This record gives sequence, structure tokens and C-alpha cells, in this order.
Amino acid sequence: MNINKVEPLNPELFKIWLHHFFTTVDENFVGKNAEKIKTQALSIATIMQIKIAQKPF
Repeated sequence: MNINKVEPLNPELFKIWLHHFFTTVDENFVGKNAEKIKTQALSIATIMQIKIAQKPF
């Protein structure tokens, strides 16, 4: 959240980051664990975007 205050994180940045992450995983790893880490990365990115989008009370 502190990073978002300094430099706003928008959905396009998450899309770019996930693309690079998935590409790196696919180039270097195969199998169940590779798919699991990609799923976890997508979950983390989604949760971060939801938290950023929430308005403080």
C-alpha cells in the first residue's frame, strides 16, 4: 500500500507484471508446482488490486 501512495499501481501494471512472471516461470519450470506458483501470483495480484481499489473508511 505504501508503494501505491508513492506511485499509483494500476491494473495495466499488474497485467505487465503477471505476463513477465508467467513467462519466466514457463521458460524455467514445468509441472504442477509451476502451475501452482502462477495461480498464487494471480491470486496475490487480484487481492492487491482489490485492496488498492477499496476506499478507506
